[in-house]
Amino acid sequence: MAKSKNGAWKSAANVGSEASREAIIAAANALLTKEVRRPPSYVVAWLEWGDGLARIAAKDAGPLLLVPLLGGPLTVPELGRFAAGVALAQEYVKVAGVLRISAAATETDAERAMLWAVRGDQRRLDRALLLRFADDSAGRAFLTGLRRGDPTDPVDALDDTEKLLALADSDAHRVWLSALPKGEGAAVKRLHAALPGLRAAVARLAPSKDAAEKRELFRRVVTLLVASAARIGLAGRYLTGDVAGRERAYAAFKRPKAKKPRTKSTP
Repeated sequence: MAKSKNGAWKSAANVGSEASREAIIAAANALLTKEVRRPPSYVVAWLEWGDGLARIAAKDAGPLLLVPLLGGPLTVPELGRFAAGVALAQEYVKVAGVLRISAAATETDAERAMLWAVRGDQRRLDRALLLRFADDSAGRAFLTGLRRGDPTDPVDALDDTEKLLALADSDAHRVWLSALPKGEGAAVKRLHAALPGLRAAVARLAPSKDAAEKRELFRRVVTLLVASAARIGLAGRYLTGDVAGRERAYAAFKRPKAKKPRTKSTP
């Protein structure tokens, strides 16, 4: 039985890739706006990981389809849509400066340095607010939402800064933050000072209407990919958990360490 299902997968992979691509685009467009999530942090690295997951899932398709997942077992079409979706998302990422997925190719050195400093101050406030929201699930969920998204994206950085400052400037938190001993009050002032530069960077790098539509489709496709990756990973870890060396193939994505931008030395 496993062999026949594996054969079905190989056949689908050979003749159904275009159909799978069209299917995931249709499913992505059908998502409600409230269902669309931000792409994972370090989305380029996530997609590389997803590509590897799609490849190993294709090889293990037969037994994967037999795992009784809570939401129903994986199917050949689902694996096909996942592989096609990863390939489509990677194509969009390669359009540098259009989707704003990776800004490294189009930002100036000054913009990158500003973004690094802004993200540092955001992390400082995040750590402080975790104390403030220790018993507040809604507050912790708000902070979790801010941590999602590409840390190199000025659009995301501006959105996060405006939301953090709205919170920090409120009567409920302003005095408390300014009294903390690790420079949180100064971080709030620096974020206010950075706002004009962030807005200017976002305006300069604003995508065209066509690019904005592709960006939206990208977000929708990745929303579906994240859900499928969780199902594939769960099934794969069940299959390989007792096989030495195999369980790593289905390990969850690990975020790469952020690298501080290099500063040019003066001669």
